[in-house]
Amino acid sequence: MQGWIKIHSFDRFDQVVPYKQMLEENALSVVVVPRKDSAFQIGSVELYVHHEHVEEANFLIEHMRGNSLVNAMTRREPVERLAELLVENGITPLFKLGEEEEALYPYELYVKNEEYEKCRVILDVLPGWVKLDSFEKIDQTTLLVDLLEQAGVPTLVLRKQDSDLHLEEIKLYVEAQRLEQAQELVEKMPGWVKLREFEKFHQVELVENEFDKRGINHFLRKQAPFTSMNSTFELWVPEDEEAESLEALAQVRAWGRFEVFDFSYQAEMVSDWLEQHEIESVIVRKRDTTFMIGSVELWIESENFDRAKEALDQLEDGDEWGQEEGDEEEDE
Repeated sequence: MQGWIKIHSFDRFDQVVPYKQMLEENALSVVVVPRKDSAFQIGSVELYVHHEHVEEANFLIEHMRGNSLVNAMTRREPVERLAELLVENGITPLFKLGEEEEALYPYELYVKNEEYEKCRVILDVLPGWVKLDSFEKIDQTTLLVDLLEQAGVPTLVLRKQDSDLHLEEIKLYVEAQRLEQAQELVEKMPGWVKLREFEKFHQVELVENEFDKRGINHFLRKQAPFTSMNSTFELWVPEDEEAESLEALAQVRAWGRFEVFDFSYQAEMVSDWLEQHEIESVIVRKRDTTFMIGSVELWIESENFDRAKEALDQLEDGDEWGQEEGDEEEDE
């Protein structure tokens, strides 16, 4: 990782999340590297920034210390509702409104470090609330939050990430007495149409990539919990975007698996490198949620395989991976 400097190490991934998000919201690029013992699944999580931004990053981190991130969301109502629940249980949360219009999660909720464990106990129970569904992407959750809130069904959203960055599970909750109403709304999806079903998740991600480029709203409904390895996927789109969605679906070209990595940051590094060579790629995360192991795949259009191989050879000749090993030896 030539040009990148480790600025801090953490014991758990949930500790690094607020700092990573805060630095990114301040326009700083960061890399999170898990350093784990493969046998015992223990170790540290390291936070890196580019050498040009070390001083600024350290200042921002020191300014933020003392608070733990509880939740973050793209919609204000679920975050404010969670803050009210914490207050009712004797915890004083800190609500943060992101000032940047492009912030990934503009509404954030923090508690003092000394109240974090008490807060986690409350979040594990959520009295009066029941889980409606789980998702892997925040935009999928946001679509359902909007659908439910517009129908008068209050929601809560909790985000959970594993220590390897391979999976982000987002849990959507509704009030217990509104569960049946919420389930009916999700089943019928008023204003939406089912476009197609898929058996493989990588097929879905390739289509989603095309839809994202075109700005087409879409929703995935998995016919099993998102943590399950065996399921089918239903792709839904708004009724008024069906024609454009069918056109985009027809434009998805032949893609193939280019490389497989152990960690997300490795795939992201190669993906960024390919982008510099005008080669589009899609990262597909494979995960065994029982044993917390898995791989990260990088997919590209089949016609670009030769160009991508040449670009990857250049990256490896530049000793990017070797530099990382050297940094690790210095840290030890």
